[in-house]
Amino acid sequence: MKRWLIRRARFPLSPPPPPPCGHVPDVQKHLHVEWDPASGTFKGMPEEWANLLPEGTAVQTKAAPAVSPKHAKRNSHIAAPVPTVEAKRRFRLWGRNDGKEPEEPSVGSVIGAPFNVQHVTHVKPDSRSSTGFTGLPADWHVVLKASGITKEEVVEHPQAVLDALAFHMDGPQAKAQRPKMPSKEAIAKTVTEAMPLKKDDPMQFYTDMRKLGQGASGTVFVGTDVRTGERCALKFCPVAEMDDLKNEIGMQCLSKHPNIVTLREAFVTKTEVVIAMDFMEGGSLTDTLGTTVDFKEMYIAYVCREILLALAFMHHQFRLHRDIKSDNVLVNLEGKVKLADFGFAAALTAEQDKRASVVGTPYWMAPEIIKGLEYDGKVDVWSMGITALEMAEGEPPLLHEPPLRALLLISINPSPRLKDPNKWSRGFIHFLASSLDVEVEKRYTADQLLQHPFIQTACSEAEFSAHVRKMLAKKKK
Repeated sequence: MKRWLIRRARFPLSPPPPPPCGHVPDVQKHLHVEWDPASGTFKGMPEEWANLLPEGTAVQTKAAPAVSPKHAKRNSHIAAPVPTVEAKRRFRLWGRNDGKEPEEPSVGSVIGAPFNVQHVTHVKPDSRSSTGFTGLPADWHVVLKASGITKEEVVEHPQAVLDALAFHMDGPQAKAQRPKMPSKEAIAKTVTEAMPLKKDDPMQFYTDMRKLGQGASGTVFVGTDVRTGERCALKFCPVAEMDDLKNEIGMQCLSKHPNIVTLREAFVTKTEVVIAMDFMEGGSLTDTLGTTVDFKEMYIAYVCREILLALAFMHHQFRLHRDIKSDNVLVNLEGKVKLADFGFAAALTAEQDKRASVVGTPYWMAPEIIKGLEYDGKVDVWSMGITALEMAEGEPPLLHEPPLRALLLISINPSPRLKDPNKWSRGFIHFLASSLDVEVEKRYTADQLLQHPFIQTACSEAEFSAHVRKMLAKKKK
């Protein structure tokens, strides 16, 4: 059993949505919540959060403090479990920024924690304990009890449970770096030069604006470019998020490919960053899926091929997407398929030829990320494989499990499989096995999967277009 070096209590919470357009973007609420081992209570916790804790958890609640105008970057801890399936789909993780200095908290409500305070705790398996451990920190105890992980699973996989808990509470530790590939300076310079930031008012170029939806990073509208007459998607984000958006904008600009959403231009005003992109009127791939949808193999092969073409291009450029899932695969009515959302995209460099940060969405996440191991482009291949399973069965494996238990099961279970393999061809089953091998060395690359016989069974673009139109028409009824 490992000798665990554990940070002091940091209660996880979901990142709040950004303020809507027109609101002051740099207002922030600071909340300080801490665990008091002497009294066995959480102190300073808002009543709304206290109500979400397991019954019997002791807390001393406190009203939210006054706001502070200071803004900051995205926080580096992990979001807490959330109950609905829709929320689970959008539940994303992020951790230490690959060995960089710790970032400041995000805009919105954040929790203060003692900075760099550490203590060593000895955790041992104990079948007589209610959790299966002795010496477990109090905050870990609370999270484990509410996680859905059974005592039997703890007894059978104690180390895997501790790994999942550590991952959930504080992210993996950065790993040693091995030299290879372009330098960090070269990548940073390239990303900066790729950003087409303009200081004009975007409203002088776009009209007929209609809101499409609200996401974690901003509000998306569709509008008409008065210069060309083309319809474009425009994402409005608070200017306080600029530091985070620089990487997303730069990475997406560098990734010019027919299967990647084109970032056309970006504007910076006093209050907002506005990003203009391709408008994919079919929406996300998720909108065409469902447990009752007959998503035939030829459609699955077609979508997988388009995703793999984009991934192969990115991996040849030493870039990772790191958040492949149906929500981030967009389709249009002509049958085009494109990758979107480069908020977690990253480059491999000479100083770091593999990554070690906690990013992605748990249910699509490769086991090597959860275990805190270094990883490369094959994590994108795993996520693509989970997306293929999602197309076949309407949802990814483990979606109905709490996020922490899902992390444990991904890390200890064998490769996920189809519920009823008799319904599917041997070619598709082998394609999934090649994409979802838990042994990274045996898992295929994007290039190798593009040569797989299953990909040759893909439908035509016109056939997929007809399928998309049919599915979207059904959902409107």
